[in-house]
Amino acid sequence: MMPSAEDFGSEIGDDIAKYFQGAEGLDATDRVRLYKLAWDLCGDGFGQRAVQYERYYAGDPVRLYAMNYSGYDKTDAFRLVDRALDLAGDPQQAVAQVRDRANTPRR
Repeated sequence: MMPSAEDFGSEIGDDIAKYFQGAEGLDATDRVRLYKLAWDLCGDGFGQRAVQYERYYAGDPVRLYAMNYSGYDKTDAFRLVDRALDLAGDPQQAVAQVRDRANTPRR
């Protein structure tokens, strides 16, 4: 909540000037104006309503993500993982090779 122009001239004007002052000598009036400009650029009520509409017009986003995940054909992805695991070879055979190397005397 930002103070209005009337607030600067009221009984709380001195408090606003004290607590809203900025760094390096920025007075409270300019700092409040800067905050209000930033709000107008990125946070106005119309923009927020538009974001809400765009986010929810097709339905609940969490449910949509879940439906997309459960309905997606994952066979190509599983096939890719299976091929990658086949490239690594048999893990039991790899363990046996490591044991054989450990038991072979060194020269």
